[in-house]
This record gives sequence, structure tokens and C-alpha cells, in this order.
Amino acid sequence: MNGTSNDLEAVRAELRRAFDQGFREPAAASQVAEHEDMLAIQVGGDAYALRLAEVMGLHSALHLTKVPSAIPEFLGLLGVRGLLAAVYDLGPLLGYPRTQKLRWVALVRAAHPVGLAFSVLGAHFRVPRSAEPTAREPSAPKHTREAIRLGGVLHSVVDARGLIEELAKRVGEQPKERAQ
Repeated sequence: MNGTSNDLEAVRAELRRAFDQGFREPAAASQVAEHEDMLAIQVGGDAYALRLAEVMGLHSALHLTKVPSAIPEFLGLLGVRGLLAAVYDLGPLLGYPRTQKLRWVALVRAAHPVGLAFSVLGAHFRVPRSAEPTAREPSAPKHTREAIRLGGVLHSVVDARGLIEELAKRVGEQPKERAQ
């Protein structure tokens, strides 16, 4: 019985070592590069996708604090886990009329988190990196990179970083209020 107990302890020790080692080593490049995670959404009734690598959270758009702004797409501020994010209506940023039925906010990774609000959340898709994206059409909205087929539907991929850069320029161009 003592031999069996020692064998069992050796197996447990090896499993523990292998488990701990898995956290010390970075994921193999082949595992990381196999796929890309995408979030399917709808804007203005059209299919779009956000790259989850650019998104740091998904939240309800119901709890925005309204703040005056000269930027028409600005909706207000969203406080989440100690972060304060400026939230913008994704529809007008992509060339659609403004809608009042915004339900979701995707917080985009940037120097300061920025929220992009939209109305319809689709699903999470894991796309093989080997999948060939379709080139952006000339008539596609300005802030789309390419299109990719998710669940049999062609989705325009939103260039979230490009949108954030344009918004930062526009915010920087706004006249500053002087303290009296």
C-alpha cells in the first residue's frame, strides 16, 4: 500500500508542476495566431463587426450621464469599475442618422477608454486567421477596414482605432472654456 501511496503522490506532484508551468510560459504562437475573436453588431440595420482585441468591455448604454458637448455624436459619460469613458453614437460616426434606441456600449482600448454605442448586439464569433477578409468597398463607411463573413452574413469590420483617432482630433479642435 505504501508503494501505491508514493506513486499517487508522485503523479500529483507532476500534475501540479505541469499545471503551474502552464502559467509561467506564454501561450504558443501557433495557439494565439489560429483565430481572431469578433463581435457581430448592427448599426442602422447593417451588419458590422468589432475586433474583440480592441474592446475592453461591453456594457449597457442605459446609465449614461449627459454632459453638454459641441460634438453631435457625443452621448455622455459612462462610469465602469472606476473608469470614466466618453461615449459616442457609432451610427453617425459611420454615416447613419442618429437613433434613440442605443442599448449597448463597447469600451474601446485607447489612451482613455472610449465607448461606442450601438443598438443591436449579435454574437461572438471566432474567425480563423486563415479566413480571407473581403476588401473594403469604395462605398463602405469611412471607418471600416474590410468585411468578413460571420455566420453566413458579410459584416463590415469597424476600424475602432481610426475612429478614436478622429474623435481625439475633433475633441482637440473644440474651443476650451476659460475659468473665470
